[in-house]
Amino acid sequence: MKKRLTSEQMRQINELSIPGVYAVNKPLNENPLAAHVIGSVRPNPDLIKSKYPEKWADGTINEHTKLGISGLQAAFDPFLISEGDTTLLYHADRQGNPLLGLDVKLFSTTDSFYPLQVKTTLDIEIQNSLEEAVDEAGITNGGAVLLDIESNNLIGMVSRPLFESDDPLGEGAVNQMVKGYFPGSVFKTIILAAAYENGIKDTRTFNCDLNLYRDGPGNRDLGIMNLKSSFAASCNAAFTELAEELIKIDPEVIENTATKLGIGKTVGWEDMLYHYEDFKQFPDESEPVFFKDDKDKVVIKAIDQTAIGQLNVKLSPLAIANMIATIGREGEAKQVRAVSDILYKNGTTFLSFSERNLNGKLSNKVVKSLQESLREVVVSGTGRTYLADLPVKVAGKSGTAELGEDLSFDHQWFAGYFPYDSPKYALVVVDFERKEKEYKTYEAFASIVKLLQQFERQ
Repeated sequence: MKKRLTSEQMRQINELSIPGVYAVNKPLNENPLAAHVIGSVRPNPDLIKSKYPEKWADGTINEHTKLGISGLQAAFDPFLISEGDTTLLYHADRQGNPLLGLDVKLFSTTDSFYPLQVKTTLDIEIQNSLEEAVDEAGITNGGAVLLDIESNNLIGMVSRPLFESDDPLGEGAVNQMVKGYFPGSVFKTIILAAAYENGIKDTRTFNCDLNLYRDGPGNRDLGIMNLKSSFAASCNAAFTELAEELIKIDPEVIENTATKLGIGKTVGWEDMLYHYEDFKQFPDESEPVFFKDDKDKVVIKAIDQTAIGQLNVKLSPLAIANMIATIGREGEAKQVRAVSDILYKNGTTFLSFSERNLNGKLSNKVVKSLQESLREVVVSGTGRTYLADLPVKVAGKSGTAELGEDLSFDHQWFAGYFPYDSPKYALVVVDFERKEKEYKTYEAFASIVKLLQQFERQ
């Protein structure tokens, strides 16, 4: 049976001075938690030489030194890069077998301050439960993002498929939770917020028997619905009508509203840090895309497709989670942190990352209306079947993004927050290969809510 030693146990073993017996640190290649968040490393002599010329010149790094290439490993590489390896020196016979009766030496750096350590905001128990819920639901291409609403810290993130540690650039290397995808009807949340901001009332009605272009029948007979019910039932005709009307008043209405919701640009923690002018905790994060160019804002069908999160719209699951957290937090938009501190080797603080707000804020009245509308989705709308009977009240929005008639699958999303009466978590789950009559996204979302509720009771 394998057993991991603590630092104190390793020290005690080495003080015994048993010939041939040394306790040394060795990275484990077991499937690590939060693999995509942590990222990966690999040797790259040319890049490391150009990036750290002084360290290369003085010999503290060489062609074997590994460089961060993704995730936090890439973001914090300047702080984490190795300052030298631990070396075990022993004598050997001609066949390479150790002669343990002779002197054995262990060489390692003895600096009590370096290497530095990165303290993440992830909760290991929650992260483990998140990964189990996604895997048990059968999501093999997709994942989940979980934020703490009060602090806006990332406490869990899962991306599937996983990558092999010895092939960090192969299949599954991309952290899909920070890349842009069609959000489908989740995007209607932005249109709804813009409608409320422009004074459109919940009593406004729409013909939801029509298709998204409102030039023929749709694929569902929903009848005449008011604004809140249209959102709950995810009526396309209502939101294409609204988008056309709003853009005619203000061509920048979608971008401006997205900014107030905290997703007008990348959402990861970003600022000047130390002597780095533009430090990003999520270096792989994609910029949001709303329109390909302004020409689409005068083409009715382009506006209609944009209104339902299709055409050129691209948002990351991380961005969607940030929007949901902003609504749950009464409209205060913040950047997302994945790291709270950088620590010296001895555990003292080298530097900390403070919470950072984003520009723009929706009015309290608009936020309240959004919260009620998101709750209605679960009470009477598209989320009712799977999420209405959970142990806590959930508010959120579903989304299905079509990818073309030649594909047998689509993107299915559910983005929500809970508990509804006292918001604590913002959660997004997405399945990028959802086939007809599969509801893995809802299943994983429900499982995660139940698991978190159990944690709260402990």
